[in-house]
Amino acid sequence: MTEFELLLPTIISQIETCTLSNPKKDVKYLKITIRRNKECNAAKENCFFIERFTQKQAFQKSLTETETANLLLLETGIHYKNVAIFTETEFITVLTNKRGKQTLLRKPIKKRESTIPSSSQAANCCCKTSTPHNKKSTTF
Repeated sequence: MTEFELLLPTIISQIETCTLSNPKKDVKYLKITIRRNKECNAAKENCFFIERFTQKQAFQKSLTETETANLLLLETGIHYKNVAIFTETEFITVLTNKRGKQTLLRKPIKKRESTIPSSSQAANCCCKTSTPHNKKSTTF
């Protein structure tokens, strides 16, 4: 078993989006994208929305968690060389070389800071839109 096969059952419930790209020559679809369905029911049916892209068309389908896990296991490394997975806490990349060796890269996602400045940050801001600093009014 590869490292990805061992990791997948633990992260399948956390996957937000997933992209399978860089297909081998004999593959029908150029790219596959998988997104989590926000209205997933308690029975875990239709939890993922999958889009398969050809040169001119796109095909959509809803899948359960087990169907999605099976799809990822069957397609990763065999038909697609690059797999990018975004979970709630990390970004996982699976790269496959010509010989079939898989490399698993994991990068934690940093929490985004608020873009709204706090009151202390706003007070220390030097680029206010009001009157400029140290500017004396002169009259002629």
